[in-house]
Amino acid sequence: GALTSQIVSGPLIDRLGQRPVMIAAILVMVPSYIGITLSTSLPMLLFFGFISGLGFAALDVSCSVLVAQLFAGQESLSALNWLHLFFGVGAVIGPALAGLFLRLADTALPVLWLATGVLMLTIPLLYRLKPGPATIPASAAGANPAPNVYRQPLLWALGFLLLLYVGGETGVSGWTTTYVERSTTLGPEAGALITSGFWLALSAGRLAIAQAGTRFTPQIVLWASLSGALAGGALLSLGTGAIAVTIGAVLLIGFFFGPVFPTVVALTTDTFHRSPGKAVSVAMAMGSLGGALLPWLQGVLLDRISPSASVILVAGVTLAMLATWGIIQRQRRRAAA
Repeated sequence: GALTSQIVSGPLIDRLGQRPVMIAAILVMVPSYIGITLSTSLPMLLFFGFISGLGFAALDVSCSVLVAQLFAGQESLSALNWLHLFFGVGAVIGPALAGLFLRLADTALPVLWLATGVLMLTIPLLYRLKPGPATIPASAAGANPAPNVYRQPLLWALGFLLLLYVGGETGVSGWTTTYVERSTTLGPEAGALITSGFWLALSAGRLAIAQAGTRFTPQIVLWASLSGALAGGALLSLGTGAIAVTIGAVLLIGFFFGPVFPTVVALTTDTFHRSPGKAVSVAMAMGSLGGALLPWLQGVLLDRISPSASVILVAGVTLAMLATWGIIQRQRRRAAA
């Protein structure tokens, strides 16, 4: 559902603006969450899960494009890190609330009810939201058409970087608990706590760049973030079985992973400012593909070969991210020339 929406929502944002897409996304998510809580069969649950993915991705893309346009240029780096910091905060609060309700009431469904209520409260606020700056008007586009964004190799390179990143982030967050349980003497409870630490470290990384404001360029942030992530990936692959090394490596990866996604989105909207919705849609859709494929591969390696093989993949992904960023930098210099 999210992948479908990421492909479709970008062109709609460029044509209609962000606010109509954001409101439509919430109006789709609210009944889908209610439907999930009322589902009595797997097909029914999957149907409403698909519908919720449609709304979730449309809201994600439209929020990112809106913030990137309202805070153009260097300011968008800080603003987008603030925006996606709240994603990390939600990733910590949501599961924590679910665990609390499971202990108190033996069900986590109240978390979805709470989310539904909060979403409904945002609709009147969105009507008061000032629309973001328009992209290229239709009249101007006829006289000076924007280049076809889908034919730009630089966009696909940025998308491939997000494919690697989202796959790496989802893989580390999804498999750390199992990896820790199988490679150390710690149990699943400790593994889950380390996973929460990963998300906290990721949020801390975004907070650091958000507070830095305009002191660093997106290029510097990505070089530093991807180099730090590579160091964490290498440490994780070399420290299999060592509890302290594993914990430190997971936290290191989380911290340096934090700024990557919002910074790539900032670069994408800045580079393709005439069609930001389409550009962000392509990049995020490729990220979703990575989030589906790489964690699956990591799980296969963990289950069928060894825990160390699964974290060697993590190190390989971080190395590939740094190499891809180097290629992107060369492409940007050629385009500028």
